[in-house]
Amino acid sequence: MIIRLSTKMIGLGVLGVLVILLPFLPKYGPLVIHIGSMIGIMSILTLSLHIFFGLCGQINFGLNGFYACGAYSLALILKYTGMHYVAAIPIALIAVAVITLVVGMAVLRLREWVMALGTASFGLAVWLSVKTIGADIFGADDGLDLPPLMIGDWMATPIFFYYAIMVFTVTCTVVAYFLSRSRVGRAMKAFREDEVAASTMGVDINHYARIGFLLCGLYAGLAGILYATWNQWISPGSITLHLSIFPMIAVVVGGVGSVAGAIVGTVILKILPEIFLPLREYQVLMEAVVLFLVIRFAPQGTVGILRVFRSWLVKALSRETKTVGYEG
Repeated sequence: MIIRLSTKMIGLGVLGVLVILLPFLPKYGPLVIHIGSMIGIMSILTLSLHIFFGLCGQINFGLNGFYACGAYSLALILKYTGMHYVAAIPIALIAVAVITLVVGMAVLRLREWVMALGTASFGLAVWLSVKTIGADIFGADDGLDLPPLMIGDWMATPIFFYYAIMVFTVTCTVVAYFLSRSRVGRAMKAFREDEVAASTMGVDINHYARIGFLLCGLYAGLAGILYATWNQWISPGSITLHLSIFPMIAVVVGGVGSVAGAIVGTVILKILPEIFLPLREYQVLMEAVVLFLVIRFAPQGTVGILRVFRSWLVKALSRETKTVGYEG
């Protein structure tokens, strides 16, 4: 137990140091800041699906819709009210929550792939609305510009956004971690494993499905808000269906049902195009290949492989400790 705890603490410590210091790498600092910011935003989006799919066992292909609701709500509030980001972001999140609850009233009556089609329809409807139907309001393909984030007379810099996004990412990760181990999380898992059995045991599956769906929508909306704040521009090209597919691939690649898996899967999928720059325009194809390889050779996901390696390492260290003890 001590060895296991130590390896976790060491791993988290090393990760924390890397997150803090990597932006200061000579020559590569700006690239790290850009990629790291996107990884943080997409990690929150992937965590949204982890909650609804990994814990509740239900599929949501409408994440791009909730992402768009967060981003465009913030942009419109800033444009028409002149509020500061500090006031506008909570209001945008409330708007996302209301929209999520309304959509949930319709799609939560469905299950499995029928629900997936229902949520995908919502995502498509939002995309069409901002691109064509509400072009005068949402700017169509030209999108909407957001004002720079000002703190007094100081304008936020890329490195400020990087650290702010990391703070949000860590907070969302911690919340998701404790949720999975809470009474609510255990009820969601029971719902995921066997809906009939969970209902027989007294679990109100509709209640926990609503909680899971609401949290999923809020996480996706927050990711959209952070993207719009960081990028200072939002358009239909930023809210495509890929935003709904990417988290599903990331969850499977990392390990279904694992908070760490959601993060690891996101990191892998976002870094690969940067490593193989000539293939960057084939990002979707690369994601499909990685998904196939994981399903074929490591169905437990990347985190599952790391857990097996950690168990082997702990046993090896334990045997080494015992051997040294005997020799002494």
